[in-house]
Amino acid sequence: MELFQVDSFTHVPFRGNPAGVCLSAQPLSELLMQQIAAEMNLSETAFVHAEDGYRRLRWFTPAVEVTLCGHATLAAAHVLFSQGLIAPDAWHVFDTLSGQLQVRQPMEGVLEMDFPLITTQSKEAPQWLQEHFEGIQGYACTEKNDILELASEQAVRDYLPDMEQIARNTRQGLIITARGEGDIDFVSRYFVPNVGVPEDPVTGRPIVSWHITGGIGWKNQLSGVPGLQTRRAAGAADHRSQGTDPGPGPDDL
Repeated sequence: MELFQVDSFTHVPFRGNPAGVCLSAQPLSELLMQQIAAEMNLSETAFVHAEDGYRRLRWFTPAVEVTLCGHATLAAAHVLFSQGLIAPDAWHVFDTLSGQLQVRQPMEGVLEMDFPLITTQSKEAPQWLQEHFEGIQGYACTEKNDILELASEQAVRDYLPDMEQIARNTRQGLIITARGEGDIDFVSRYFVPNVGVPEDPVTGRPIVSWHITGGIGWKNQLSGVPGLQTRRAAGAADHRSQGTDPGPGPDDL
């Protein structure tokens, strides 16, 4: 068994979104994976082993297993590519609880993932959010998260979260986002106390899914490329969607 720590979404040490990666020849017990993730004490740790012609991939926070994690998938792929365990010039398939996910390395220092979009539903913000935030521009929910669009990048940066309230009122977590300034299309923060992660260093996929499917008012003004996480260990990710159908479909990150 080998353990690694990788900073996703950055070329600068100690920035971006750190993830643990555990490579093993055989599947580990859920208890052992949870203990390792708790010891790593990162938002997610990825566990990878070969099984039935694929590499099986699972993700654990310090508290629970999660069904999907983008940055830890990138981290796992980076370790496999850098260790020479998979070829960089072709799509590599991970078998996960969310189905088969593809990653490739089109050039040195760049990884590309092909992920399904998340279904989002735009509606009026719940009362607790209306009481807690000023200047709400939009609201949507996914199966697990609430997504709130605020009036400005500064409002996202300045927000002081009430973790008890977020844990009490959300199934998994709360994402706040706003249109970015300068070359940044959008900024975001993600609070996930219900899975043992008070603030996840990076999130983007639910927001990208929302604006692709028409939920965010500035969707058509986006270049479709850069997003920035505003937490202290900030990172950036490039995004491109495939196709013009706003329904569920692939999503490149």
